[in-house]
Amino acid sequence: MDKRKAKGIGSKAGLKAVTVGLVMAQIIMTVLFIDDGIFKATVWFLDTEFVYNVLFFIIIVYISGHLFGQSASKAILINHKNYNLEGVKFSLFTLATSSIISSSISFLIEGTAKIGTKGENPISDYIITPVFMVLLFGLVPALIVGYWFGKQIRKRLKFK
Repeated sequence: MDKRKAKGIGSKAGLKAVTVGLVMAQIIMTVLFIDDGIFKATVWFLDTEFVYNVLFFIIIVYISGHLFGQSASKAILINHKNYNLEGVKFSLFTLATSSIISSSISFLIEGTAKIGTKGENPISDYIITPVFMVLLFGLVPALIVGYWFGKQIRKRLKFK
């Protein structure tokens, strides 16, 4: 298989995996906020101080899924690496990279104005806490999606 075809397969699989991961994340967050009512639990992100962080995360996770999907596909289809490990590895890379970049952007936009303000800790509020929470709640879904992601790419390998 040539690299171009492998990258296309990985890109599509990465975008599908990101969509599945975001649906899983939405379900988890809806369940956590269900005491507020179903509508409010569904639009939980509108009531948080991290609205920009969530929006940046969604944009960046799709970009990361596309790019890491291409890399995973090359590793699985061309280099014949273990699809389970590669899928999980690149799923975790996507989650970590997206949360770090989106939190950093939010920090630059909103948090820098709070530097030096008494009682505020913008690095913790805009970077450390969001990244920790995303990794905490996203670890198990990322493992599940990563396994599925690697398997989807592996299915495309044609033996001759």
